[in-house]
Amino acid sequence: MNAEIEQILEFDKIKEAIGKYCASGLGKSLVEGLKPITDLKDIERLLDIISEMRSIHITDGALPLGGLYDIRHILLKVSISGSVLETDELLMIASTAGVARKIKEFAKDFSEKYPLLYEIIQNISVFTKLEEAIYGCIDNEGNILDTASSELFRIRRTIISVRDKITRQLESILRSPQYQTAIQDNLITLRNDRYVIPVKQSFKNSLPGVLQGRSASGVTAFIEPISVVDMNNQLHELLNEELAEIRRILKDLTDKV
Repeated sequence: MNAEIEQILEFDKIKEAIGKYCASGLGKSLVEGLKPITDLKDIERLLDIISEMRSIHITDGALPLGGLYDIRHILLKVSISGSVLETDELLMIASTAGVARKIKEFAKDFSEKYPLLYEIIQNISVFTKLEEAIYGCIDNEGNILDTASSELFRIRRTIISVRDKITRQLESILRSPQYQTAIQDNLITLRNDRYVIPVKQSFKNSLPGVLQGRSASGVTAFIEPISVVDMNNQLHELLNEELAEIRRILKDLTDKV
């Protein structure tokens, strides 16, 4: 069918109307590429498929398409050697894989009632192990779970322990009568990713430690007490180990995809 007839039929408006019902960007792309069919057998088969789908909606409910994403751009990224997917991308992969699994489950008894759609749905691939691998490592907010690996669990437990030791040591200094005159605010804060104590600028030498910066006004100096320097160093190393392990986990999941 030539373009002139498509224009007369206002085929673009038909596709635009259909596109509003698509569940994903991929579906919209397929609709945009539609062309009128002229082969009678193809037309009859597609009308039979539409009839089956209409019956499903009336008697069985809509297909479970919630959570379906257009993941073509993610799969393109995966095809590039050395690429590592982000957590949100992996969750989109898992969610889309889950839709495929749910559709097959939904249609398991369709073979007699809806044979044409049953045949189509049977060709859908499912990736249960991939789903489980992703959801076993990433929560719904995109955070890497402590249980994603035994090494990550160990690192994070150690981070908590070291932070607790740093906090207890700094709280001890804040409570010490020896430093009450020097302390500007009775709180623990971060400067240069290191735990410090706010000290009055004029008393900065009263608390032995490393100067990690000053307030904008210049009245407060942020001192990292000598007693926590090694622990802060240890914490930095652990945080770097955590990032490296997270990247390893993401790379492993990317390889699975």
